[in-house]
Amino acid sequence: MITLPSWLYNVLLVIVFSTICVVSIVPVVVCLEHLCIRSVTDRDKPFFPYLKVTSQGKFIASVPSYPVSGAKLVTTVTKADEEKINRDLNDSVGGGSYRFFQVLSQESDLTQVSLEYPTVKDAKKRGWYSIRQGSVTPEKILSYGSGFAFLVLPLTIICGFIGCAIYRSLVKKSAR
Repeated sequence: MITLPSWLYNVLLVIVFSTICVVSIVPVVVCLEHLCIRSVTDRDKPFFPYLKVTSQGKFIASVPSYPVSGAKLVTTVTKADEEKINRDLNDSVGGGSYRFFQVLSQESDLTQVSLEYPTVKDAKKRGWYSIRQGSVTPEKILSYGSGFAFLVLPLTIICGFIGCAIYRSLVKKSAR
């Protein structure tokens, strides 16, 4: 066990807490997102994101409850299309290089894809669906709003406290 002066012990305790809280954000978000993925129900279908193409040949994400006139559902897609699709989707939110669309697997008559609805808001809507012979079948959905942070924050604070408990078990404060 290491013994440190009281002031240094306390400063390091705050640094340990803060660092672990910040570092744990991404793993906590990833774990919570995996827990929030669910099978698509009839209630989800009006808000399920689909890939569409406009009459100008630009790819967009669209949900049935907010139809885009003149846009057609994409029922044929390959890995080679991913770059253009993601460029168009990133352009819809001001640019960037985020992968909103992915071809997950492709067989002779079945293509599995994932599409995240592009947004600059604190929300996420991602759908997984299959395309077979011109037909699109929604399978899974992940959807949350800005309230998701209220799930993430307490868990990162708990991680910080666990880090502090480990620190306190390894480092001792001097009596003075």
